[in-house]
Amino acid sequence: MFLEAVDSLLQRESSGGFRGVQSKSLMDIIQMECLSQSSNVLRITNGVLEARIWIQGGLVIDAEAQDLTGEAAFRRILRWKTGSFELLPADPARARTIFTSYQGLLLESA
Repeated sequence: MFLEAVDSLLQRESSGGFRGVQSKSLMDIIQMECLSQSSNVLRITNGVLEARIWIQGGLVIDAEAQDLTGEAAFRRILRWKTGSFELLPADPARARTIFTSYQGLLLESA
């Protein structure tokens, strides 16, 4: 039973998508958060890599991945095909570094 559970998790990760919302791409997750005008921090992990995207009132205001911030970090994060995410409480003190609309960011990354 344990081996079946591990095998299931490994297959899920290799088939793509992000754990937390099955069969949704990271683009879908960001779009859902922005459309609902949420304010939160999206923490994304991909193996040992960790990144964050700050969403304030449905606007993507900042991103951070490894040594990058802003739009460059956002583009790097969107290249990840698998991983997991967690919604953290909003950080209203976070400075805005991204001024492009989320639609523009997603379109550019696509």
